[in-house]
Amino acid sequence: MIQRCIQEAYRLTGKSGKEAALYAAVAVFNAWLYVLVCGFLGVHGVYGGGEEVGISLRGGLLAHLPGLAVAAWFAAGLTGRFTLHAAGGEAQAMPAYAGRWWFFRAGWDIVFSLIIWLAIPILKAKFWGATIIGIMWMITCLWLALRVSLWLNAAIGEGLGFRAGMKRSYELTRDRLWTLLLLGAILMGALKVLAWPLGKFIPNPAVVYYLDALLQGVGAVLVMAASAAFYTIVKAEGPAAPAGEGGAFWGKTE
Repeated sequence: MIQRCIQEAYRLTGKSGKEAALYAAVAVFNAWLYVLVCGFLGVHGVYGGGEEVGISLRGGLLAHLPGLAVAAWFAAGLTGRFTLHAAGGEAQAMPAYAGRWWFFRAGWDIVFSLIIWLAIPILKAKFWGATIIGIMWMITCLWLALRVSLWLNAAIGEGLGFRAGMKRSYELTRDRLWTLLLLGAILMGALKVLAWPLGKFIPNPAVVYYLDALLQGVGAVLVMAASAAFYTIVKAEGPAAPAGEGGAFWGKTE
């Protein structure tokens, strides 16, 4: 299934090539926006224009939120196109899906980012067991992210609401988490390998930062396309087999 999803991801990306390129460009814009907001808040983290800016964990989180809201509009629109094309239908322009789902996508992305952020102060805490609790918190967040990763595909593909889309994703991803995890790891890992030489051969950290943002945007596009393909496949197959009756592991039914 993984190979099939990756192949389909490239096909879907090519079918919405202009929209995919726009999303990658937005990723670069959001990288610049993050630096701008960091400067406004006086917090630290990245290089922008060759200058580093101040120190605050909370400020670093706040600096990410505007970019998440911007990316959510394009992500909702692109997910709609990928989902309809993966199902063999005719997709509308991005605004048709973004206008309907931007609020829910942005709200979920921001809330989930806040949930993940809570692991950082836990890991930095001085009490006994803080590291173990923080790691377990992050693992739980990863599990939750995978279980509901298809909610927008389900909502658009089946005409569901936000809550129903979450429940549908939870149903479709049962016993398929390893497949989803490996699929995302392959796509993003390949781009990380491409990004690694940037820091070695490009002396300007600002250039490296924006090129890395571009590659992350491309990776996000491929993951969205692969998720649409995955959703279409598992929807056709139906829910995974109940416990004790076999199941899907690494994308194959036992």
